[in-house]
Amino acid sequence: MITTLKDVPKGTNGGLSVVGTLASVAGGAFIGLVFYIVGFVCVLNSTNILQWPLVPFGALMGFTGSMVDSLLGATFQESWVDDKTGMIVKPSKVQMMPSFRKISGSDVLSNEQVNLVSATFTSIFAGLLGAFIF
Repeated sequence: MITTLKDVPKGTNGGLSVVGTLASVAGGAFIGLVFYIVGFVCVLNSTNILQWPLVPFGALMGFTGSMVDSLLGATFQESWVDDKTGMIVKPSKVQMMPSFRKISGSDVLSNEQVNLVSATFTSIFAGLLGAFIF
């Protein structure tokens, strides 16, 4: 869990994994690499402009987006676990079972809203930071 650094069941909002974090970094690096290749191919005399730093910048933004998403998920999305099965559940008020236990977050944002906020924030942050650096 990003807020407590404790182990949580797979699927918990705000949970971190090495594989998930590396995938975010790799995805960001891939976007930076594509931007670099397209810029190199499509812009004449592009060798005068250093564009290779876009690859690590993309990786950094992938990491940033992943952390923002996890932080928002841990704080603004509820996560419940079924103590009988150990599985993450999304209970409704109708089907709340005695074995369900809240493990994190508050019921403020849905998963889709967390994705929208984190993607919007990371995009704006990347644009502003990129304009400052490049």
